[in-house]
Amino acid sequence: MDRMRNPGKMDERISRLVGLMKRTDGRDKSFRIVQYSSMLLVCALEKGGAASSVVGSMKLAMSTTRKSLRLVKMVENFKEIFLVLFRGKNKGVKLMNRLLGILAVAAEVLYFYYDHLVWLHRISVRALPKPEAVRVESRSSYWWLSNATFEFFRQLHLLSETIRTRRKERLAISNGSSGDEKRALFEFDKKNSSAVRKQVVAVVKQGSDVVTATCESNLLWFLTERQTRTIEGITGLLASFIGFYGVWLDVKI
Repeated sequence: MDRMRNPGKMDERISRLVGLMKRTDGRDKSFRIVQYSSMLLVCALEKGGAASSVVGSMKLAMSTTRKSLRLVKMVENFKEIFLVLFRGKNKGVKLMNRLLGILAVAAEVLYFYYDHLVWLHRISVRALPKPEAVRVESRSSYWWLSNATFEFFRQLHLLSETIRTRRKERLAISNGSSGDEKRALFEFDKKNSSAVRKQVVAVVKQGSDVVTATCESNLLWFLTERQTRTIEGITGLLASFIGFYGVWLDVKI
């Protein structure tokens, strides 16, 4: 009934969905949701025979398709490193944050390099011997883990700096001589709460990526294969939904 009463809102959501699917990052996040949902289904259908095989094939197909969507990302990363090192981009940002940002981008360059080799192998353009293919996939996973870890600490550092700055500003307002302090504090909290919330979500997303990449790298030796893949599926799906929602909000309609 609500949809019938608010056709404009429904049209807005459809327009936003169409706009999202036109974007490379929107398609990537959508395919990622399918990929990790399929991984969880494979874990649930471990002895499901044909059904498990079909879902497993879907997961592999989504993973391979996503690799093709990231072909230009490595060039963008080189450009980012160049701008930061030689053109003074982010000059006003604190040294620790700049360092973590550069390390994250450098790790992502290496991750995409090996990820592209995996993609070329899977589509049989540059077939690799099995031991080498396994080694390349492992390096891809390790560099993704490095990128996710650096980015996690960068987001955590940004969040701590934001909270520290907001506390100082709030203290300055509360110590002011104005008689309308409560109103000023209310407006300040209202203005800054959404920014802090977004940074908290970014930290959660990156933390989920760290766990997902750790599972993909097979570093949790104390867990069974099924337990590792289940954790990877859950954290990967969580990060996928957060990423999808971020792109959804960013779509212009």
